[in-house]
Amino acid sequence: MRSYQASSLDVTKVKILSVLRERKGLLYFITDWLVILSCSLICEHFFSWPLYLITALIIASRQHALLVLVHDAAHYRITSSKTMNDLTANFFAGFPCFIGTHSYRLHHLQHHQHLNTELDPDWARKIHQPEWQFPMPKRMLARILFQQVLIGGYEWVVLTSTMLLKNLHLSAKDPRKKEGLLLATYFMAMFGLAIYFNLFHQLIFYWLIPLLTLFPLIQRIRSISEHFAVDRDRILNRTRNISTTWIERFFFSPHSVNWHLVHHLYPSVPHYNLEELHQQLMTDQQYAKNQHLNHSYFLPVRGSVLKDLISTKQREKNYSNNSTENSRSA
Repeated sequence: MRSYQASSLDVTKVKILSVLRERKGLLYFITDWLVILSCSLICEHFFSWPLYLITALIIASRQHALLVLVHDAAHYRITSSKTMNDLTANFFAGFPCFIGTHSYRLHHLQHHQHLNTELDPDWARKIHQPEWQFPMPKRMLARILFQQVLIGGYEWVVLTSTMLLKNLHLSAKDPRKKEGLLLATYFMAMFGLAIYFNLFHQLIFYWLIPLLTLFPLIQRIRSISEHFAVDRDRILNRTRNISTTWIERFFFSPHSVNWHLVHHLYPSVPHYNLEELHQQLMTDQQYAKNQHLNHSYFLPVRGSVLKDLISTKQREKNYSNNSTENSRSA
C-alpha cells in the first residue's frame, strides 16, 4: 500500500509514535506466556473436560497473540537491535509456533508492497479459491470455519514444514538457512526436554492441541477480517479498522491488530501506539469519512464484520457487476 499522509496529521507526531518503547514491547511477550502457563497449571490441577476446553481456547488465543508479535518483529518494531528483535521474536513466539521471523518477513513485506494484487503472496494464494470469496452465505461461512478446526492444524504443519525444509536447502550464507537450523534445533530441544522431564503429556495437551485445532480457527477469522469483504476502490478501504469490545480483541485481535488499516498506512508505528494514531487520524476529514470501520467481529451490531461477510445486498451487487462485465465481454 502506498504511503498516505493525512492533511491534519503532523509528521512529527507520527515520528514520535514510531519510537520504540522496548521494555513495553517485551512486556507483551511476558504477559502472553504468563497467561499460557497460569491457565495450564490451573487446568492441570483442577482438571475437567469443560475447563480444558476453556483453557485450550485461551491458550490458542495467546498463541495467536504471540504470532501477532512476530508480525511486529517482521517490521523491526520490538527492539532497536535487529539481532535482538529477531532472536526475541523467534525464541519466545515464532519457533514455538513452528515459524521463523526472517522467513515470515520476506513474505510479509511483499504483502505490504503489493497489497491486494497478484504480486501480494497472501492475496494471490487466496483470492481465486471459493472459500475466500466474500460475501458468502452464512451456512457456507459456518462450514468453512468448522472445517478450519478439523484441518487447519494439518494445513499449518504442511505450510511451516514446507518452509522449513525449503530454508534448510538454501546456501549456508542465506539468513533463512541459519534460522531454519535454529528452528530445527529448537524443536528437538523442546521435545527432548519434555520427554526428559516427563512433561510430554503437558506439551501435547497445553500446547500442540490448541495450536493445531483452535489457533487455526482464530487466525482464519483474523485473516478474513483484515482484507476481505471490503470495497478496495481506494487506499482507505483496502483493509479495515475494527473498534470492538475487549473480549473480542482478546480472542481475535490481540496487540491492536484490529487497527489494521492504520498499520498499513503507517507500518513504522508499533502496535501499542496504533489506537492513539487512529484517534489522531480521526481529525482528518478524508480518513474519518472514507476508512472502512467496523464495530465488532461477530456481535449483532449494525457495523459488524460478520454482516460484511454475509451481506446479501453486497452479493447481489457483485453478481450484477460480474454479469455486466460478462455481457460486455460477449
